[in-house]
Amino acid sequence: MSRNYLTNIDLNKNELQNAVIQNLAIAPSNPKEGQIYYNTVDKTFYGWDGTEWEDLGAEGGTGGTYDYNELINKPFIPSKTSELTNDSDFVTRTTTDSLSTEIQNIKVALDEDSDGSIIDTIADIKAEWQAADSDLQTLVTQKTSKYTQVIGDGTITDFTITHNLNTLDAHVTVRENSVPYQVVIPDVYTVDANNIGVMFSVAPIANQYKVIIIG
Repeated sequence: MSRNYLTNIDLNKNELQNAVIQNLAIAPSNPKEGQIYYNTVDKTFYGWDGTEWEDLGAEGGTGGTYDYNELINKPFIPSKTSELTNDSDFVTRTTTDSLSTEIQNIKVALDEDSDGSIIDTIADIKAEWQAADSDLQTLVTQKTSKYTQVIGDGTITDFTITHNLNTLDAHVTVRENSVPYQVVIPDVYTVDANNIGVMFSVAPIANQYKVIIIG
């Protein structure tokens, strides 16, 4: 299931890596100017210019298919094993042998642990961790509280939610108020220790979303 973003996403000039344009067999309905998609039938990228879908590869190039022999700066592609070079940064046999030696040393140390001191130390660390985890769970249970509110009237886009949890570290989730109860992503901001703001680009319809605040 996809995540519903109800506000713009600003990557602050960071890269969008390993992304895939939406794949569809037919063009999406009710497109917005600037919207793009990849047609899986004719294997073409399209963009909506406000009037029609434009083939994004139709101008200024051949659409993305190139002959290796036509490239000006051809990358070197080895054709046989002897043409491969061993980069110094690659993992070498020496590296793997060294790692195997370290693992064997640990095994020997455990085998020679006649008095059980190493095992006891590990057991003590585990016991301390479990105790700390139990204490943390107790603190979380005692500390956190929850407040919920249903929002939406078809007019307001910016809501102020008064939760009275007296914390600036509240965690806010917004989801649909009916099946399938999908989580959505509006703009959420802190007003003060007892109020948060939830803002949408389009006004939600009546009782469309529920805001859950934990703090």
